[in-house]
Parts: sequence; C-alpha cells; structure tokens
Amino acid sequence: MLVSKLIEGRNIILRPHTQKDFKLIHQWMTNPQVTGEHIDISLSDLRKGYEERIKGDYYLLFMIDRENTTIGFCNVYYHRKDPESKIVDVGIFIGEIGYWGKELGKDALTTLLIYTFDILDIEEVTVTYNKDNERIKRLTTKLGFKVEQSDNIKGKTTKEEIEGAKITKEEFRQTVSHTEDGKLFYIIS
Repeated sequence: MLVSKLIEGRNIILRPHTQKDFKLIHQWMTNPQVTGEHIDISLSDLRKGYEERIKGDYYLLFMIDRENTTIGFCNVYYHRKDPESKIVDVGIFIGEIGYWGKELGKDALTTLLIYTFDILDIEEVTVTYNKDNERIKRLTTKLGFKVEQSDNIKGKTTKEEIEGAKITKEEFRQTVSHTEDGKLFYIIS
C-alpha cells in the first residue's frame, strides 16, 4: 500500500518512502552497530522484500525525517494481510545513531499511532520485538503498551527470542490529548 501524505509529529515528519530510501535502509540494516547483529542481505534482496509487501494492500512504509535528514523508518502491517482487519502490527527503526536518545523514536511512534488509530480507524496495535531490545521495551511501556504472553505472539523466530506488546485505541486515548470531536493529537509528556 503506497503512502501519499506527509504526517507531522512534534519534531519529526513521517513521509512516503522513495526508491533512494532503500539504499539508506540497507546501510542501516547491515550495520551491526545499529542492529546489534550482522545481517547479510543484498540491496536488491532488501528492496525486493519491501516492494513485494508495499504492492499489497496490507503494508505501509514511512520514512522518518528530522529537519532535512532521514533518520529512520516505521511501518504498519495489517494482520493476516487483510486491509479490513482492525488489528495491525507496527515497527519503528531509528538508523541514524546520532539521533538516538533524543525522544525522536517516541515522537515517531506516537505520530504513527495517532495516524493508525485516528485515520486508519484501527482498534488494536501490536508490536513484536527481540526480547533483548531494551529501547523498544522502554518506548512501548512509556506509550502504554502492555506486554503479551509469548503464546499469543506470531513471529519468525522462536518464542524464547521474541516478545510482544499491544495497545488498544481506548488505552492509547488515555495517554494522549484529543479534540472535542475525538480526533487524537500530540502526546502529553
């Protein structure tokens, strides 16, 4: 599913990806300092994998920009590859190390959640991550996600390696401000 709009957060902008962004994503994904592991994937294989998902109606890819620098990406993935599903999985990746620890991941994920709940009209959002990923654990906890039991998590790796969390639209509304018509906007610190 192609993204066609800019979505403005407090200090970031989520924008549609371009073909040149795949080179940057590849650079981040193959940097062990960024990922914490060695990932061996060619640029063409990475591009092919993303393009196949984007062609479908079940995957949205946004780039995260801070001022004039692309610092990462985030995505929305419909469960069961069904765009009518009211449950999605989200992901976030800040690839520019110099931007870590500046609350930009929180801004990006908050902005993505507002878009997901308010514009896409999703009822529940999940996130799946490696159990050793302390950054995403802290981030999702700050935003009100609740850790799920490993039996409920679907992933590509073993249940011992992954963990997941979820948040409903109503739970998220308790964490953010909203307008009189119920539309969500910026998070309250």
